[in-house]
Amino acid sequence: MRLKAPPTLYILLFLAMFFATAILLTESAVAAKLLGRQPEVQVTRPAAVIIYDPGNSSQNEGILSSKNKYNQKNMIFKWHQKLKPEADLEISLKSDLELVSAKNKEKDSSFGFSRFNENITEKIPAEAVLVKKDRNDSNYQSLDKSREILTVADQKVKLKFKIDESKIADSWQNLPAGTYKAELESNNYEFKNNPRVQVNVKEHLEIDLGDKKRLDLEINDPTLKGDPEKIDQYNDSLSWEINSNTPVNVRFSSQGSSDHTSLTESEAKEFFRYVIKNGDINKQKHFSPAETKTVDFSKGELKVLYSTNFDFEQDDGLFASQEEKQQWHQLTAGKYQDTIKITVEAQ
Repeated sequence: MRLKAPPTLYILLFLAMFFATAILLTESAVAAKLLGRQPEVQVTRPAAVIIYDPGNSSQNEGILSSKNKYNQKNMIFKWHQKLKPEADLEISLKSDLELVSAKNKEKDSSFGFSRFNENITEKIPAEAVLVKKDRNDSNYQSLDKSREILTVADQKVKLKFKIDESKIADSWQNLPAGTYKAELESNNYEFKNNPRVQVNVKEHLEIDLGDKKRLDLEINDPTLKGDPEKIDQYNDSLSWEINSNTPVNVRFSSQGSSDHTSLTESEAKEFFRYVIKNGDINKQKHFSPAETKTVDFSKGELKVLYSTNFDFEQDDGLFASQEEKQQWHQLTAGKYQDTIKITVEAQ
């Protein structure tokens, strides 16, 4: 006696056959799609970081770790293991590197370079970024155009990056300290990750006092009247300038007399003043011996003046009213030596 399969069994068998057919069709479609498109490129450590210090010719290159700490490692490109490439891989920068995070975010700050430097830029040119394969027979090439980095015969490649200092060294003060970024692109392949180059420009400053380092003031005739800045023997000056790629504060500190047998501190404050001037913006600050003054500009003149009409309290300005005028003979004849300490600090 032959047993017949119940209707339910036939339905289950039919559904099983249908699902198996659907799975086979899906796998075939995926395989065809993968074979028909360009191979996928995988990128390991996709953020190449270059540390650029304008005051140091040596460079560090590497990547950012997950904890945002600097590690010196190579960026790696490799083909997808299941696909065969048809052409070599070439990369270039999509654009110049743009400033994305500055050390000082106050764009209109009156301190440092922001106020005076009309040539300031917030980009690093793509031609200044160099790449090479991490092997002895490879040379650095600029990324302003496509560069072959991975051939069809190779499985993977390690890359190193650095800055061509000749492209930016002469204008480092026009490049604000901060972080610059740009993405990498390929000639005809898609990346699994988005590789990019990041340049961290460090803060740097230089002080230029010219050839003159000393202020000399010899008062042969203390009875002369008039503006001390218009009487040669009543004033002396030297120029100063701070070159910086970050806003700065400049502090001038008078150390006071080192010889207490000559001028007293009271005499020095009554008859002498230091003036810090910037003619470009018609701005000046003044201070007495043994005092300190901080200015909001990064270049100018430092002058020392003699007068019998200085305002001792300095509440209203440099000069006092006629009634408060000091008598020239109240100044003891002698010598006064002082040291001016200039301190420059990044904001």
